[in-house]
Amino acid sequence: MQNTVGKLLEKLVACRLERDLEGRHMFPSTCGRYRRNKKTWCNVSIFAYDVFEGFQAGLETCAVVLDLEDAYNKVPITYLIHMLTLLNIDTLLIRWIAKALVERKVALQCGSWYSAPITISPGLPHGSPLSPVLFNVFTIMITKQQLSGRGRTLSFADDIMVY
Repeated sequence: MQNTVGKLLEKLVACRLERDLEGRHMFPSTCGRYRRNKKTWCNVSIFAYDVFEGFQAGLETCAVVLDLEDAYNKVPITYLIHMLTLLNIDTLLIRWIAKALVERKVALQCGSWYSAPITISPGLPHGSPLSPVLFNVFTIMITKQQLSGRGRTLSFADDIMVY
């Protein structure tokens, strides 16, 4: 379990990053979940509405849903840092995020006994307040791609729907 100060710092960084990206409208409106005032059901209702409208017009709807298995653990940190740079995030913030993600260590404690610290796997840490925002950054290039015509690309956390 990460210490309270570390979690608080991650929450502050996550809030700053989210506020900056949302303020500059960097996330597409179809990027659902892990965003303030944007829940999964918003995209579900968009999909349901589009299917209903298509049905009323005599059209069929074909959807492909991609489930990104073990998504947080498979986020390449170098790509994520590249995306943060492309999004013009402050360099100091990027360096802090990179250090927090790359140099993660864990040790066990049982009473007065401590194990030697070991480096844990790359990817986004589960339970970190920063991970959901960074995952949205990771998927931004996919979620902002929209089909011409009636189709859309919608995201639901680690699931992406194209129809």
